[in-house]
Amino acid sequence: MVLALMKVAAQWFKSFVIKRGFLDGCTGWTIARRSAWATWRKHARLRMLQMSGPVEPSRVLIARTDAIGDLVVTLPLVRALKDRFPNVKVDLLVRNYAAPVARQAHGVNRVIEWNSAMAEDPKRRGMEAMRQGRYDVVVHAFPDPSVMQAASRAGIPTRIASGRRWAGIRHSTIQCWDSRKTSGGHEAWHGLRLLLPLGVDSDETFRKQTSLNAPEIQGPVFPLTAPMAAPPILLHPGSNGSAGNWPPDRFAALAVRLAELGHTVGLTGTKEERASFGPHLPPHPRVVDLFGQLDLKELMALQAQSALVVASSTGPLHTAAALGTPCLGLYGKHAPEWPRRWAPLGPSVHICISETLTASGQLELSVEEVLEVCTPLLKTTDLRE
Repeated sequence: MVLALMKVAAQWFKSFVIKRGFLDGCTGWTIARRSAWATWRKHARLRMLQMSGPVEPSRVLIARTDAIGDLVVTLPLVRALKDRFPNVKVDLLVRNYAAPVARQAHGVNRVIEWNSAMAEDPKRRGMEAMRQGRYDVVVHAFPDPSVMQAASRAGIPTRIASGRRWAGIRHSTIQCWDSRKTSGGHEAWHGLRLLLPLGVDSDETFRKQTSLNAPEIQGPVFPLTAPMAAPPILLHPGSNGSAGNWPPDRFAALAVRLAELGHTVGLTGTKEERASFGPHLPPHPRVVDLFGQLDLKELMALQAQSALVVASSTGPLHTAAALGTPCLGLYGKHAPEWPRRWAPLGPSVHICISETLTASGQLELSVEEVLEVCTPLLKTTDLRE
């Protein structure tokens, strides 16, 4: 640690003093600071790789108990573990509402649903759920104190977590000290950093990989979309408060513009989101109201058959991207919802960034801006049942 700090200081001194970066004022200071930060990251990575995890784990549990989108951007950890240890069995621990997504993840052996009873009694019920798996490693991709306590009680020998939470210091055996809020790294990158003590060192290929299988639904699942001659475009106006939204009237205007171009447009979301979007719902024959009519599994199945999905930074945007469906994410420029950390992962991801916000805090993107990005992404393949 002392040697690393000395090298960081030396790198800053070299850039700012020896190379006369001070003559460039603020620009020279920024270059020196970033150069020193890159040196620190390099040594932090080497230090993590040298930590003592099991030589070759046989059973690994990845715990992620927050939102659906957060779970999806954690799935690259499964692929990274399987690539490094082909025989390892990887389980996911998630909240009940995220379980349909977890069950479609590539390479996952088993899904544990972390319910309210386990969260309220982690020393007994939570511990029992984890002990049954006989895990030799648990990776806490989200710092949930009750999950960490249960893993510790279950006696899992290697417990990896962020050291920036008291529960992580208390209940883990290996801590990662990266700051997620200020680093500018993607959430998946931060998750992969937790695997460094296991000798798993990943590159940036996770950004273009799929991580979900399309759900298999028996029979004609979508009676509302059965007459469609081509894959629909799905617009998901809501975000359940997880990110800055695009105004609903602009989502409605985009739906009409796409419908006028001959596309069938489906509007997806919950019944509660329909209540707020209802006044803006366009009465167009090619615009289909799907609010509250699809469960999560059915939504993913429809996304897998769609030409394009447009949404703000929300769970359905991430599931669409992870399925390999072309998607357009609408984002703000700054943290916490910036795309640098929360962009969806997949082979056909496109981003529109709003430089400013409306008076109500929504994204200030025009319909024309979004339509201009949508148009070249659309395909004319048949809708599959």
